[in-house]
Amino acid sequence: MSFKLLKKQSDDKSRIDKLVNQLEQKEKRNYDDPTYWELTKEKDGSGTAIIRFLPTSAGDSDKTVPVVTMFYHAFRGKGGFYFENCRSTLVGNYDDDPCAAYNGKLYATGDATLQEWVKKNSKRKKKIIANILVVNDPAKPENNGKVFKTEIGSRILDKIHAAMKGNPTLKKKGFEPWDFWKGADFEYVSKKVDGQITYADSKFENPSVIHYIDGEELSDKQIEEEVYGKQYSLDAEIAPDKFKSFEVLKARLDKCLGLDSTSDISEVKSEEKSVAEKKSAVTKKTPAKKEEEAPEVENEDEDDVPDVESDSSLDADVDAIFKDLEIDV
Repeated sequence: MSFKLLKKQSDDKSRIDKLVNQLEQKEKRNYDDPTYWELTKEKDGSGTAIIRFLPTSAGDSDKTVPVVTMFYHAFRGKGGFYFENCRSTLVGNYDDDPCAAYNGKLYATGDATLQEWVKKNSKRKKKIIANILVVNDPAKPENNGKVFKTEIGSRILDKIHAAMKGNPTLKKKGFEPWDFWKGADFEYVSKKVDGQITYADSKFENPSVIHYIDGEELSDKQIEEEVYGKQYSLDAEIAPDKFKSFEVLKARLDKCLGLDSTSDISEVKSEEKSVAEKKSAVTKKTPAKKEEEAPEVENEDEDDVPDVESDSSLDADVDAIFKDLEIDV
């Protein structure tokens, strides 16, 4: 998308309503990738930073909204780990990915034990990727003023959605958070509650022209050269080369599960049910130990598991929102 078009869209008063209407119709991490930013947290789970979500980059098509969704699977079977991007990201078809198809077969058995196993292990997860400017990172000040990609969960997405809708009761107008000129900084806050990381206290500040840590507004030239010109292509994050072939994934899945390519659903059912029942029996016989803290997982959407109620109003449709949404410009 051209910089001039972004500037023109900033003055389009109907754009926010259009985006909100479309929104309402509708974890694999990059620890070693220096192009990704992640909020630094203390041992107690607390962390804070100021970031700015950025619009569509020059490397992406005009029809691309400023985030993309990647689906993936991450779990451990008796034969090892399975940590792979899900091919359903590309075509939206579960049958095009061996793990998603496998989940469907297990769930279709109607066996509650197997269905629970899918929910806790092999279900499809998702990460949402966005471009950001780091305004103030107290833990790592060397990041200040730099452009990164980052992963956000549905809870943060809910806050973006709420900012766009505004609050009619309080006569607070909605705004487009990633707009260079009329968007807003985002105060990213984490804390631990009952052993789980939460970002509930995160919030948008008042709308303003994009700026660095000193608060001085950037000129259009600075925005174009120092921010827009350094954004990453998000289309590239979900390009075909990010996915292994069905055959390779199937072989890796079989190895993880301890199956061979000739195994049918009856063998799968017997094996997984046996494992689940053994775990249940061990749990009953083993004295209770001090419960370990759950790993930090911001978004665990059961989007390939039927009839599972989500705890976020936007979770169920986030793939449609940010994968299929097209904005007329």
